Amino acid sequence: MLDRLLSILRKLLGLAFFLLVSFVIAAAVLPKMLDAAQQGHYRNLVSAVWKISLSALSQTDLSFAAYSIASPVAAFFITIALLRSLRKEGDVMQQVKESFIAAAVGLLVPLVIMAGTFGWNLVATVYADHENLVANFNRLASSPKVPCPSCPTCPPSKPCKVAGSPNATGTEQGTKEQQQCWMAEIPGGPVTKDSLSSNVAAIHCNYRIEAPWCASATFNKDTFSNGNTFLPGGTVFGGARPGKQGSTFTECHIGPAILPQQLVTVTVYGTEANPPRLLSGWVKSQ
Repeated sequence: MLDRLLSILRKLLGLAFFLLVSFVIAAAVLPKMLDAAQQGHYRNLVSAVWKISLSALSQTDLSFAAYSIASPVAAFFITIALLRSLRKEGDVMQQVKESFIAAAVGLLVPLVIMAGTFGWNLVATVYADHENLVANFNRLASSPKVPCPSCPTCPPSKPCKVAGSPNATGTEQGTKEQQQCWMAEIPGGPVTKDSLSSNVAAIHCNYRIEAPWCASATFNKDTFSNGNTFLPGGTVFGGARPGKQGSTFTECHIGPAILPQQLVTVTVYGTEANPPRLLSGWVKSQ
């Protein structure tokens, strides 16, 4: 019975070690598959989840390193020293093996506990961010809508332009619902390793925008290094990328189409502590 329990324990330890190594490899390889802006989001997410996990276990970076990593390593060398002093004629390799097993178990158990806590909080943090994004979208969707500006000098059949968009959209002799877009500024977003601030232009329209499409935002100064465009809750497929042009950032995608009331975000990463302020923005089919 005891041998069976020990066999099960060895298998569990082997599985835990395999999962832990896979977790570490995935965490190290994933950033290599992301672009610079996505790497910034990834590092911010990992940093936030790590702090939440330490807080959940009532630890700090120093206490985790000291008690979960340094202590088992120190115990390994101390145990070898004691065994050699007590059993000088004993087999050195056997003593090292015994000490290593004890130290490995002492190191593996807290790491597995931290990995489980980290994984749980990773899911919880991503879901909380999703809920916050949905709440912001609902707030923007329910906010007072600025009507499409009129064009007194244009003939009635000419559509008016929408919220700073360079493409003309709108009613056509009153036969269709007026097509409009709305934009909001969300300063103080996530930052990347090489940025000090960020600003987000959130744009949504009441009509479908076919792919391929471009989204753009213009700011009051060009103190930003790069940026990106997202469909929160969706996936975009890259295409041409004009990128930063003075104080304007534009990014184009080959798909998918943007649905009515679907939010599009244009994020820029500032090189100064005070992010550039949003002046105008647009999204349109190419």
